[in-house]
Amino acid sequence: MDQSSATFKSKLRVLILWTFQSTYIEAAINCLIQSGHTVTVIYCENLSSYPQLNSGNKLAARIFLSEREIPNLINKKDWDVVFVAGWHVKMYRRFLRLRSDIPRIMYTDTQNQNSTKFIFLTRLFRVIRKFYFDGAFVPGARQVEFVRRLGFSEKNCKDGGITYDNLTFKVDQNITIDRNGPFLYVGRISEEKNLLNLCLAYNLYRRSSQEPRNLVLIGPQENFQMNLTQGISYLGYKDKEQISDYLGKCRAFVLPSFKEPFGVALLEAAACGAPIMTSRFVGSSVNLVSNKNGFVVDPEDYIEMGKKLLQFDKWDLGTLKTASLASQEYASSYAPKNWVLNFEELYVLLRQAKQHKAPGHRSISFYLTVIPKYRTPALNLLQTKFTQPLQFYANETSTDSLVKTDKSLSGVKWLRFLSLRNVVYLQIGHWLKAFQSDCLIIDLNPRNITSWLFLVLRSLTPKKRTIVWGHLNSRFSRKVVDRWIRKTMCSLAEGIIVYTYSDLKQGTRELSLSRVFVAPNSIAFRESQVRSNSTNRNSFIYSGRLVKEKKLELLLKGFAESMLAKKGIVLTIIGTGPERDNLLLMRNRLNLQKSVIFPGEIYESSKLSDYYSNAIASVSPGYAGLSLTQSAGFGVPMILAKEKTHSPEIELIQSIKHYTFESDDSLQLASELIRAYSEYKSIQFEQSCQQMVEFMQQSYCYELMVTGLFDAITDNPKSLRIESVQK
Repeated sequence: MDQSSATFKSKLRVLILWTFQSTYIEAAINCLIQSGHTVTVIYCENLSSYPQLNSGNKLAARIFLSEREIPNLINKKDWDVVFVAGWHVKMYRRFLRLRSDIPRIMYTDTQNQNSTKFIFLTRLFRVIRKFYFDGAFVPGARQVEFVRRLGFSEKNCKDGGITYDNLTFKVDQNITIDRNGPFLYVGRISEEKNLLNLCLAYNLYRRSSQEPRNLVLIGPQENFQMNLTQGISYLGYKDKEQISDYLGKCRAFVLPSFKEPFGVALLEAAACGAPIMTSRFVGSSVNLVSNKNGFVVDPEDYIEMGKKLLQFDKWDLGTLKTASLASQEYASSYAPKNWVLNFEELYVLLRQAKQHKAPGHRSISFYLTVIPKYRTPALNLLQTKFTQPLQFYANETSTDSLVKTDKSLSGVKWLRFLSLRNVVYLQIGHWLKAFQSDCLIIDLNPRNITSWLFLVLRSLTPKKRTIVWGHLNSRFSRKVVDRWIRKTMCSLAEGIIVYTYSDLKQGTRELSLSRVFVAPNSIAFRESQVRSNSTNRNSFIYSGRLVKEKKLELLLKGFAESMLAKKGIVLTIIGTGPERDNLLLMRNRLNLQKSVIFPGEIYESSKLSDYYSNAIASVSPGYAGLSLTQSAGFGVPMILAKEKTHSPEIELIQSIKHYTFESDDSLQLASELIRAYSEYKSIQFEQSCQQMVEFMQQSYCYELMVTGLFDAITDNPKSLRIESVQK
C-alpha cells in the first residue's frame, strides 16, 4: 500500500452495480460507509437466500430491479466512481458506456480456461473492454492473470477485491485450540463441488482412523443427489452465525471443488482460524493455503484427500495453533478495512489516468447547420474560456434561406448542403476533422442525416464526447413518433444542450442515462438587458423575419383597426424577408405610410435598444420565438397569439408581463394594443416591466448561455434551474 492511499482524504460518492446480495459485498459496503464514503447500491436480482441483508447499514439507497428497469437514481450526475459486477446486465453496460468521465471498475472472479470458446470471448472482450471499464478490482492472483488477458494493464488492475464479514467470521477466543469438531464443508450441494470424491476420501479416512471424526455438509441442495454413508451428515442451509460457530470448532475445512473461481467460503474459514484442505482449482488456494495451515490437493485423487484428512487427525496442539494463526494471517489481508484501502488506491490511480486534458488543450468543434449572427457574441465569449481555438463548421444557409451563418465569426469552415425536398438534408465536408475532435457539438435535428452519422460512429469511440444541441421538441410536431426520434438521438449522445428550462426539466426526467444541460436561448448580454427610463413611449414593435407564418398582415390590419395611429403611435417592423414588398403595399392601402416604418434587419444590441426604449409593447401576431426573449430583455411586454405552435421560448410568459389575443382575430389584436397603450403609464405596469428585466438577467442572457455550453463541453454537471420558470 503506497502512502497516497494510506492518507486518502476524499469522501467518494460510490455507485455499486451488482448482481445480487452476498455477505462479502455487504461487508465492503459497510466499511465504505464507515470510512465516510456515500454509497448507493443497485442489484439486478433479489434472491430470497439473503433476506437478513436488507438492513443494517446506512446506505444512500439500495434498489432491487429487473433488467428492464432503469431507476431514476442511476442517472444521478455526481458519482465519483462506479464499481460493477454484472456484465450480462444490459442497463449496466449502457450506463458504463455513457459515463466514461468517471473511473469505472470491473469486478470478476473468473479464471483463465483452456477452451476455444473462452479464448474467443476473451479476445472479443479485449477489443470492447475500453468502452466500458477503466480498471479491475479482483479477488486474487489468478483473476489478475485473467484480467491482464482482457487488456487491463498492471497499473489499472488490483487484487484484494473481495472481503468477508469480519464481525461474524472470526476465531472465538473462548473455544480451545484443539478443534475437536468434525471435518466441515460449506457451500452448494452440486456436482462441481466434487462431493462424491470427498465422500470417497472420507470413507478411506474412516477405515484408517481409530477414532474417526464426522464429516458435516452445510449448504443449499441443488439438482444433485448423493448417498450419505456412516459418519457423513447433511445439515442443509444455515445462517452465517451458525456457520461461523461450526468453522470455529471444526478440525479442518474442506473445499475440493472441480471449479471454484475464488471461494468466499474458504476465506471465511481462514478468518475463523480453520485448517484447510482445498483443490488446486479453487482460486483462493494460492492466497490462503500453504504448508503452514493445510493442503492443496488434486480433486480427482480421492486417495490423496483421504490421507490428508488422516494427517489432520494426527496434528498435535502446537501444529493446530500454528495452522490457526496462519489462516487468520492470510485472511487478514482481505479484511474490509484493507478492501477499502485497496479500492481507494485503485480509484486514485484510475482518476489520475482518466483526467481529461485541460479544457483549453482539447479539440472542440461545432458542426452545425447554420450559426446565425445573434449567436456570434455568445460563441466569442465561449472562446475566451479555452486556450485552444474553437472550430466551427457550418453551411452558408439552410432549408430556410433567411437563416444564414454569420461570416464574421472567426474560423468558420464552410460545408456543402444537400437537401431532399426540404425533408432531410446532408452536410458534406470536413467530416474527418470533425470526427477526430475530442468534443463535437452537432444539431439536435432528426432531419440532419450528418448528425445521425456522427452520433452512430462516435458512439464507438468512448473517449470522444458528442453533444447534441437544440430543442427537445419540434415546434411543428409534438407527436409521439417525433418525440421518440428525438429521444433516440439524445440516447446516442453523451450530452444534450437544450434552449429552455422546461426542456431541461423534461430531459432530466425522461432521458434517463444522458446528461442534460441548459444554454438558455439568449440574444443579449446581462448588462444590455435594461429598461429605459423613457416616459413618452409612442410605438409598438415587431422584430423577426418577414414571412407568411409570422402573420404580419394581421398585425397591420389590427394596428389600423386600433386607430392608435391618430394618437401619434408608430408601428416599427424590424427585419427582412420575402413579405416585405407585400407589407409595404398593404401599408399604403391602409394609409399608414407615416405610422408604420421598416428600418430593416438589426442585430446590434445598442441599435435595438433605441427602438425598444420607445416601445409600449412588442407584438408577435404569428408564432413567438426569440423575439419574446429579446423583448423581455429590454423590459417590454409582448402581445402574442394564443396559438399552439410557439417555439419553446414561450415558457417565458409564465414569468413575464404579456398580453394575448385569439389567433387570426384582428379585432382582438387591436383591443390588446389599445389595452397596453392605456396601461403603460401606470405604476403597476412599470413595476412589472422592471421585474421582467431582473428575471431575464437571472435566467436568459449570453453569460448563462455560455455557462451552459461550457458545462456541457467540460462535462461539468451543474444545473441552471430557475424555479420560477419551472412552475
